Amino acid sequence: MKKVITILVIMILGYSCSSDDSPAQDKVIGEWQHTKTVRITYGGAETEDLVGGCQLLSRFIINADGTFVEREFDFNAVFDECREQNSSFTGDKIWAKSLNGQYVFHQISTNPSYDSVYEVAVESSFTGNTMELKFKEVNSNPNNPDDIEYYIRTYQKQ
Repeated sequence: MKKVITILVIMILGYSCSSDDSPAQDKVIGEWQHTKTVRITYGGAETEDLVGGCQLLSRFIINADGTFVEREFDFNAVFDECREQNSSFTGDKIWAKSLNGQYVFHQISTNPSYDSVYEVAVESSFTGNTMELKFKEVNSNPNNPDDIEYYIRTYQKQ
């Protein structure tokens, strides 16, 4: 009987002292609905584009395994309804968080007809169920190398 009690005590202590060193899940992981984009030009002018209609069904799904999926919807006049767009993209969609906290999203195309896309969120903020990612476009204007534009995408967690 003493052996059984000893084994039970060891099991209970082992369980209660188990390491909780696993890192917390990154806030960016989840399913997100794009709600608006704010564009900031080199001159400081801002334009806000609200997402509406069928595009509200679109989702940006960021997985813990370092991959992401973009599901985009648009109105299909033939069927008179919102339909998911079929992407012709072939390749990998991966993301990572850099050492300085920037989120990097990379679409690596395996189709020679398509360029790979590389985006870096130079700033990110999370408030409740809202995520804002600020991206930078360098050399938007080839005549002015200092012409840098930013766009801030706002998402709601689903």
